[in-house]
Amino acid sequence: MHLGAASCFLASATETSLFAIRSSLSSWILYGRQTAAGLLMA
Repeated sequence: MHLGAASCFLASATETSLFAIRSSLSSWILYGRQTAAGLLMA
């Protein structure tokens, strides 16, 4: 594999995984906020 193609592939893979981690983190934070709000209201 060409070095440029390998680095490009690595960069896109890292970007994709970072995006997935960020979106899952934000959904977990939203879920935690909703749960905390529900517990406080109860």
